[in-house]
Amino acid sequence: MVVVPHHLWDLARAYWEVGIHLPDSGLPEVFWHSLIKKPLYESKNTVARAASALGAPDWLASRLDLEIGSPSKELVGFAAYLYNPTKSGLRAREGVLNGRRVQYFKGKSALNALTKSEEGDKPAKCATREDAIEWMQDLLDYQLIVRCDKDAQTGRQLRINPMQNFDEDTYYAWLYEGSQLMVILGGIGVVAVVLAGVMFPLWPSVLRNGTWYLSMLALGLLGLLFATAIVRLIVYIITVLAYPKGLWIFPNLFEDVGFFESFVPLYAWEVAKDAKKPAPTADSDSAAAAGDAEAKKTE
Repeated sequence: MVVVPHHLWDLARAYWEVGIHLPDSGLPEVFWHSLIKKPLYESKNTVARAASALGAPDWLASRLDLEIGSPSKELVGFAAYLYNPTKSGLRAREGVLNGRRVQYFKGKSALNALTKSEEGDKPAKCATREDAIEWMQDLLDYQLIVRCDKDAQTGRQLRINPMQNFDEDTYYAWLYEGSQLMVILGGIGVVAVVLAGVMFPLWPSVLRNGTWYLSMLALGLLGLLFATAIVRLIVYIITVLAYPKGLWIFPNLFEDVGFFESFVPLYAWEVAKDAKKPAPTADSDSAAAAGDAEAKKTE
């Protein structure tokens, strides 16, 4: 019986560290078949190097190209649709897989997201659950997702399941990371801002003066905000000591409202918490009395 390691790359690296190369090592064919079916994080070139170090047979290279080839554009588009929660409605949770943060979901949730009808009378992404299962299996085969087991104690720790067939009652982690366009643009933007800051002495005098005035304006607004917060607190403390109710200047200044709504109204007296509750009306009292009478009759 051949025990296949969790990551064949680790075994190949161990051979390389001691300088051992195993051409024609005589490992059973089931060992190499298990490599093809095994979920790996490494690229196809890494798998090929590991297989070469272990003395893989010649037919393995063609099988690797067949089994671990690049996914089609249609499959990548399908993964992008399912990965986007605003389009598919699939809400993924955050977990830890092999020391890195990943998004994971349950298979049943993915099937429900793929077979539900979209808004505007649009048909579902998949007509039947069987079609959805086939798509999900394709995502597994091309390692866009990986089947995982969740640790019952921690709840967030995931580990790869050796059985990489789709089952709606198990969990799956995303290996697909979506479009990297925004990441690339963000990196270019950061580099551009850093270069602009480094080259500040070379800016024209007009731009340097304008930048100085804008920075002073921003600091002035920030200081005004702090001064307003201190003044309104002092006024509140004085009014609380002199009068039962405290007076707030700009009561919505730190509330979750819009910019202009933060300064409306100009002032307001503090409202007690009990006063915010609606007082009982006569109708509510009569309804409560009727309910008590009915309860006594049933008894």
